[in-house]
Amino acid sequence: DLVARRAAAGDAFAGEDFRGIDLSSLDLAGIDFSRANFSGVDLKHADLGKAMLQNAVLTNADLTGANLAASRLVKADLAGADLSSAVLTDAVLDDAGLRRVLLTDANAAGAAFAGADLAGAHLGRSNLAGCVFTAAVLDDANLAEAALGGADLANARLTNADLSDADLSRAGLAGADLAGACLQGAD
Repeated sequence: DLVARRAAAGDAFAGEDFRGIDLSSLDLAGIDFSRANFSGVDLKHADLGKAMLQNAVLTNADLTGANLAASRLVKADLAGADLSSAVLTDAVLDDAGLRRVLLTDANAAGAAFAGADLAGAHLGRSNLAGCVFTAAVLDDANLAEAALGGADLANARLTNADLSDADLSRAGLAGADLAGACLQGAD
């Protein structure tokens, strides 16, 4: 397929529209997809490691099991996307739109979510150890059983968030708003 051939050649795809294209299981690692539109696209199990996705639109995209390790998703719009079981280790998602994103059972250790909007997101059972959530919005987010050890949640807004049974050991919570949050069983 044309996308696979261009990706193998190292072509950049900045600003391109991929709506309606099946990109599942493709090797798209290290490619520049800045400002590209992936709305509703099937990217299941795709390798997007070290990809450049700044300002990309991935609303309602299916990224189940995708590799996004060390990718740059600064200011990307992932509202409603499915990132279940995805790998986002060391990815940068600062100021990204992640409202209602499904990020359960994912590994995002060391990722940066500073200033990101994760309102209503589902992050349960995910590895979020060492993540940076400074000034992020996590209102009504589900973080039940999430591993947040060593995470930086300074000045984050977690109103009505579910942190039940979450690992908060060594997490920085200075200035965090936890009004109405469920912390039952959290340590």
